[in-house]
Amino acid sequence: MIRNEVVSLEYRVNKAFEGRYFMGHTPVMTLRGRNDWGRLINPQGSGIDLFINTFTVSNYSDTPFQAELWLNPQPGRGFVSSYVTVSNTARMPLREPKTKLMYQPDAGESPRGGVSLFSRVASANDTVVGNYYGKIVVPEGGSFLVFLYAPRDEVSTELGFGWWEDRAARPY
Repeated sequence: MIRNEVVSLEYRVNKAFEGRYFMGHTPVMTLRGRNDWGRLINPQGSGIDLFINTFTVSNYSDTPFQAELWLNPQPGRGFVSSYVTVSNTARMPLREPKTKLMYQPDAGESPRGGVSLFSRVASANDTVVGNYYGKIVVPEGGSFLVFLYAPRDEVSTELGFGWWEDRAARPY
């Protein structure tokens, strides 16, 4: 007798099994009276759509501060984080993300252009977790940014991201 078995997985879990789910974070940054940011950039010509699953803002200090989420802003230049990996390290060869995780300590002024989605407060000695389960989709040439506003006191912070990539579905 042959039995049919059905397995039901959340889409993001399936993306991890496929080797298309990625995770990464910025280095620890210190807000010293100037703002910081971290963002995921889907480069022009990547051929993929970027699906935002989650982000985290860790506050390692006793002072709360504000974090804003943005789509497609122009925040200026930044650094590429080396703290990025595919989540499924059992699948060979390991896939490299096309998305770039960038950050900028001492960023200065607020982002220009783009759309401000909403704000969060990073409470003292806590981590803000935002789960979007792929509801935020960033096409080629776009970005998703978390902008951190410096409080009066010096604070240490770190940003984390989880995302998957699928072939760009054009036209919509």
